[in-house]
Amino acid sequence: MMELYAFGFNGHGQLSPPSLSNARFSDINSTPLKIHKAADISVVWTSWCDAVIATKSTPETPAQYHGSGPLSNHEQTVPLDRNNLSSRVHFGGQFGNGLQGFIDNETTSQNITFIGDPRSPAQETIALPGPIRIQHVVVHSNESLTVIVENTTPSSADTNNHHILRFPSTPAFKSWLHSPSPEFLNNPIPNFTQVVSNATTIAALSPTGRVYTWTNDPRFPKCLGRPISPSTPSYAPHPIEYLSETTVTKLASGGYTTAALSADGSLFLWGQSAPGTPHELDVLKDEPPVRDEDLFVPDISFDLFLPPPPPSYGPWSPQSSAAWAKEVARMRYRGELPPHPQDPHPKHAPDDDADEFVKCVELGHGDELEAYHVGVGNGHVIVAARASGREAGKRSVFAMGEAQNGQLGLGQLHGARASFVPGLEAIGAFDGLKVKQIVCRGWSSWVVVEGHAASED
Repeated sequence: MMELYAFGFNGHGQLSPPSLSNARFSDINSTPLKIHKAADISVVWTSWCDAVIATKSTPETPAQYHGSGPLSNHEQTVPLDRNNLSSRVHFGGQFGNGLQGFIDNETTSQNITFIGDPRSPAQETIALPGPIRIQHVVVHSNESLTVIVENTTPSSADTNNHHILRFPSTPAFKSWLHSPSPEFLNNPIPNFTQVVSNATTIAALSPTGRVYTWTNDPRFPKCLGRPISPSTPSYAPHPIEYLSETTVTKLASGGYTTAALSADGSLFLWGQSAPGTPHELDVLKDEPPVRDEDLFVPDISFDLFLPPPPPSYGPWSPQSSAAWAKEVARMRYRGELPPHPQDPHPKHAPDDDADEFVKCVELGHGDELEAYHVGVGNGHVIVAARASGREAGKRSVFAMGEAQNGQLGLGQLHGARASFVPGLEAIGAFDGLKVKQIVCRGWSSWVVVEGHAASED
């Protein structure tokens, strides 16, 4: 049995299922609230204002639409049966109008349905015959679209038979669909198994686990995760070389940040906070601060390995001695001095040759944890991790980032509701639970767990 929990911004009712009284929800929910329980649950679409949730209580159970996007005006006429969802491609804006349409794959063609919006409220379905088939649709914040298509003609049997099309608006995309000229197809790209996007950047995953990124807005190079050069321009897909020796299995993206999970359970992050935001995640700072919990500072009265202080720390006092002991601990952490002989678990600062863009996220202090699910919203990250080694079987869910709308699910942290959490904090409500899916979008979060008796994969 699976359970779906939701928390964060609920100003459009996107967290509120029709089966539950809206009195249980406010516009901001800072603790996880169970909204569905069924044999199978899948979050198939989310935006800042709507969501489509597929639950399987019976084979005939339809998916449910939550929220106030365009589909709220057409819910009775848009098919939401589960049989279509496995092959359906949803598209729309993470902000703006939310879900704007979907693509159903037929045997020899595709049906592209536009749900409608306040300017064009009528539904429209356009049949796209072969050989061109749409694989991914990204709707950007300026309402332009990036569409990745596959050319399935026999002469295009090469693996690089995918292409990027760009349209300034939805009407321009519709116009092309009515007459899909192959002349649009040039500059072939590799096949991608997953495509995600945020405010500036598109990231895509190849079947071999390589990560490619590109953007039409080069003002935020950190969001690209790689340097820009004449041979690797920002506007074309190019792999992130730092991850070239890593097999990535999943991507998540939102706001100005992208996350990648590797096959060995490592979590990588690149990007930045939103422009004008006063906070930044510790891991994304140019020089992450040294945390007190990373330092080994023994009792100075019995520390035989404490070097004598320089004159600048004189005259002697308990305060100056404590300050010198802490500075020595920092020097050991930075590698300027050998580790303390009595330190049972020496820690050290990240290597100086760490990548300029992509950062590896430390999941625990001394714990052997592997990440296996991740979600990225507009300034927040939620990750599920499981322990290996001596603590094998232990499971936790962590969150960090913007928290003013309750999107981290932490409730009151240290006696008050935080507005920003710079490093990973455990969400106590999910301790020990096996996570099946994490989705973050806008200022909201959805987490699917498998019952309360976690079974191994």
